[in-house]
Amino acid sequence: MVSPPLERPHPAAPATTRRTGERLRATPIVVALVAIVAATMVAGLLAARIFAGTQLPVLLAGATLGAVALTVLLRLVRAPALLALLAGLAGLAACLVGATAALRDPTKGVGDALFDAVRNSGARILTSAIPVPPEPDTVLLPIAACWLAAAVATVLLGPLRAAPGARRRPGLAAIPPTVLLVGALVLVGPNGAVSYPAVAGFAVALAVLLAAAARPWQVRAEPDPAAAGLPAAGGSRLAVARRLASAIVVMAVLAAAALFGGPVVASAIHRQPVDPRSYVVPPKQQLDQLNPLGMLGAWALDPHQNLLQVTTNKPARIQWATLSGFDGINWQPDRTYRSAGAVLPPPTGLDDATTTVRQQVTVDALGGSWLPVVAAPREVHGVRVGYDAAAGAVLAPDGLKPGLTYQTVSAVPRQDPDMLAAASVPPGIAQRYLTVPPGAPADLVTLAQRTAGSAGPYRKALLLEQLLRTRYEYWSKAPSGNGYVTLKHFLLTKKSAGGGRGTSEQFASAFAVMGRVVGLPTRVVVGFHAGKRIGAHRYQVTSGDAFAWPEVYLAGHGWVAFDPTPVAKKGATPPDEDTPQAKSEQSKKSQQLDQGAPSAAPSQPAPGPSGSSKAAAAAGGPALPPGAYGGIAAALLLALLVAAVPVLRSRRSGRRLRTGTPAQRVLGAWTEIREALRLAGHRPAAAASAAEVARLAATGVPDRPGTPPLPDLRPLAEVVNAVGFAPEVTFAPADADRAAELARDYHRGLRSRHGLLSRLRWRLDPRPLFWR
Repeated sequence: MVSPPLERPHPAAPATTRRTGERLRATPIVVALVAIVAATMVAGLLAARIFAGTQLPVLLAGATLGAVALTVLLRLVRAPALLALLAGLAGLAACLVGATAALRDPTKGVGDALFDAVRNSGARILTSAIPVPPEPDTVLLPIAACWLAAAVATVLLGPLRAAPGARRRPGLAAIPPTVLLVGALVLVGPNGAVSYPAVAGFAVALAVLLAAAARPWQVRAEPDPAAAGLPAAGGSRLAVARRLASAIVVMAVLAAAALFGGPVVASAIHRQPVDPRSYVVPPKQQLDQLNPLGMLGAWALDPHQNLLQVTTNKPARIQWATLSGFDGINWQPDRTYRSAGAVLPPPTGLDDATTTVRQQVTVDALGGSWLPVVAAPREVHGVRVGYDAAAGAVLAPDGLKPGLTYQTVSAVPRQDPDMLAAASVPPGIAQRYLTVPPGAPADLVTLAQRTAGSAGPYRKALLLEQLLRTRYEYWSKAPSGNGYVTLKHFLLTKKSAGGGRGTSEQFASAFAVMGRVVGLPTRVVVGFHAGKRIGAHRYQVTSGDAFAWPEVYLAGHGWVAFDPTPVAKKGATPPDEDTPQAKSEQSKKSQQLDQGAPSAAPSQPAPGPSGSSKAAAAAGGPALPPGAYGGIAAALLLALLVAAVPVLRSRRSGRRLRTGTPAQRVLGAWTEIREALRLAGHRPAAAASAAEVARLAATGVPDRPGTPPLPDLRPLAEVVNAVGFAPEVTFAPADADRAAELARDYHRGLRSRHGLLSRLRWRLDPRPLFWR
């Protein structure tokens, strides 16, 4: 029998179908929208961990809900995706104006505050002390990020009304919240507590979103029964088998990832995340040109100037300025201050119990930009501040003015000398606290080494303190100076020649320099005694209360103050040194000096390089951690799996189109067309007839400008019907070749109507390997 031509193989009329419309299922849409809101809010709240107060979480929740509600409304009135996003920006602008109006400084207009926030939001977050104060220039970026993530995710869900042939990619809606989560984790870095519950909640929300996206949203209002076509994709057993095979493949991939990537995760779990603030240099604050150490000499000559009035629950020495940089000529104040709010970040790695000290300070005649606070401040109210977390120092960017009143709360550590005796120098201490500039006098170095000996860090400091307190004298008329020349004269010149006496400036500087010579991390602090009591819990601080003292940093205890300056022959003991705690600490220090060297913990040497590290160093490169090899193997395995997908799919298509009888090859070509429609998001119903599939292929696929029209599949549909319902008709190999070419043309044409990423996903999608 002569084989019929491909165009009209059978005269039978095509089967008629009935289609009365489509509708959307509301449940998966609502579930997906709720999941988007939950995932976005969780990601935003992770970033809010580094902010003070509850204002930002409330604003983020409002922005997320507002973005989803407005975008849904625009999509319900059939606004295109891009128009919905652009129109939503008006809602974002209104949200930002409201946040600015609520959080702005009352002295600034809303417009000025908003313009400043738009310009500087990202930089202000990275240059502010943690917890970041909730101000317009710090909350604008998180609010905008949450709004945009929620709006884009809602748009990616697809049309929210029934639209025949509409392309839906609801699974893509998981991308914006995931990007927001990654950004939040990077922003927080090592500055937030571990939040496994929040990450688990995000994963649950994402799983719910993907589960809702996997269900069909658009269904026929009155589905037609199957009229004709290819056999259905198997019964329930075949469907179960396919799911089981997919699950086995997924489990195999996850097992391989756990096997090879597990060591990498295990080795990195205790590694501190990178802090993005370490890559940002805070804007330099305008500090006074006059070195605070140089002011001590003038104040010593005029000790009756009223500088501060303090009301406190406990008298304590007041810290004013910290100086850690030394160039051999002068000590330089710390300058790395970040904008801060009322709540200051607590120090890390300290083990001592603390005592809460509250103060209300009123400025009399003290000038400058450094803010007087008790050590270890936690809160500052009533003045705009900057904070140096490493130094524990506070700056008043607007300067100190007579009449300025502010309140502070400090958590002063109770440092027990018995515990300090076993403390060591932390290995990661900043080098600027250990640097001894070139030019140190040889006799000064010898004096420091001979005095400190080979004792532990705390005993070295005690011996240096004892040396200065017992062999040198306080003299208020000593000339100012703290460089090598002045210290050499102070330490090594006889008293008859003018040496051996000085102010607290020379005593503190000499201790700090000699401490660094013997390996102690030191700095100099300028501050005040608690002052003279003038009423119940009230003290008057004068210029005579100003002095300098050195501090040594010890592991687990932080900065420990020492007092090498001898007590003046005349004058009462300062209130901060006349407390039971201060007297107990001084008594224990004296006992330690009298008893000899305490049982200090030996210094722990840095671990030496392992054999593999030495080999790598000899080879000129760092050694990889053991877990990295598992990660590399997992990455290679994943790359092989991804590369294998297009190869396996190509071989399968080749078998369908080139092997078997002509009739089997025609059915293989038809299967390729049905798979192309499924990859494009237009899955034919399992019971759809060949004519319905051909009509869907022609009318259900949107056009794209610049692409050629798709081939007409109606003739091939009639051939498929002939294969299924006219077994007496035979087909020539040429008919199968034309069917294969038509399937390839349709594949290429349909793929060309998608973007670059969609075409790439088309080629790498492994799902067709499990379709039947």
